[in-house]
Amino acid sequence: MTDKEFAEHAEKWEHDTSFMSSTTQIMAHPSAKEIINAGLDVVPCIIAHYQVSASVRWDIALQEIIGVCPYSKKNRGYVLSNRNSWVVWWRKNKEKLT
Repeated sequence: MTDKEFAEHAEKWEHDTSFMSSTTQIMAHPSAKEIINAGLDVVPCIIAHYQVSASVRWDIALQEIIGVCPYSKKNRGYVLSNRNSWVVWWRKNKEKLT
């Protein structure tokens, strides 16, 4: 997936699901599936986007793609804190994944 394709999917996903509260519905969106199916190659784009658009959708997408959660379960729901945990995790682990 190119950066442009990612940006288009991210914009559509955020726009179409901005009114939804169900993470199941948010993650079922076709653009979510496209981004997640792009796999590790799209993680740098997600991290960059996540830093300016804090949303639970990026947290879940990263967990789906990478298979880890960089924060403790007690922190679930703290979007900004979770975003920061992902950024720190990425800085420490990106060399292993790219």
